[in-house]
Amino acid sequence: MADFPNVAAADLPIGTPGMRSSNNPIAAFATHGNKLFAGVGGVTVGRFAWVDGAGVVLNAGTGLPSGFVVHSMQAIITEFRGSDTMIIPEGRQVSVLTRGDFYTIANNAVTVGQAVFASLTTGEIRGGAPAAVIAGYIELPNWRISLACGATELTTITPWSV
Repeated sequence: MADFPNVAAADLPIGTPGMRSSNNPIAAFATHGNKLFAGVGGVTVGRFAWVDGAGVVLNAGTGLPSGFVVHSMQAIITEFRGSDTMIIPEGRQVSVLTRGDFYTIANNAVTVGQAVFASLTTGEIRGGAPAAVIAGYIELPNWRISLACGATELTTITPWSV
């Protein structure tokens, strides 16, 4: 059992990707009576996603993403003896929020106040200067980094203010 715990942490983690990081208001993607479902290959929690007209959600797309895939216990461990996953399998219902403060993983070292950019191919985020041009990423208007961190570490993002 390679993934059996062999270290005890002194402190609890502050959160996991996709969790809300505050009690500020949230807003859900308007589905107009339709349900949102994970598309081919599934959807990763804690990343941005695009929703098509049929309610199919993917972590890749063009233009601004539809919202953020929030952690609501919908990912399922499908591998025999698997230990964890952040993937919502294809066909499962997905929760997409358009506003709120969330934990996520940054692809680069980030500082408070940087603009949030979403990858057009994975939905992952990175921070950068407002109005910067980053190949393969799109700047998310009004979204900012609200917790500094190193590359591939947990950070928080907000559409409100920092």
